[in-house]
Amino acid sequence: MTIDKEAQSKVVAAINELLKVLPAAQELEPGTRFYTSSEVYGKSRYHMIDKKGDGLQIEQTNIDEQWSKRVNFTSDEISRLLAVVAFLHVKELEKTLNQDDSLGSLDDNPF
Repeated sequence: MTIDKEAQSKVVAAINELLKVLPAAQELEPGTRFYTSSEVYGKSRYHMIDKKGDGLQIEQTNIDEQWSKRVNFTSDEISRLLAVVAFLHVKELEKTLNQDDSLGSLDDNPF
């Protein structure tokens, strides 16, 4: 699927706005190598994200269990990957935003 220049420009602007509010991965080598880990697993499991040619490589490493896996994406897969990850992230955010506050208003129920 090819999108026109105007649509590409809108996508770039939207992603740049999104990047301003999302937590960043640690940049190890400017624009090419990044590190990220989850608070759930701590530093024992982490991900290295590398720009490889016109593609992307994500390596997951678990220090405690002494293993790692690599997944490579070609340039034409990266936009699809981004779309899926963004979709899933938005669905999780929507769940959080739509959760009912079981306690109700503190003004109505102060104790």
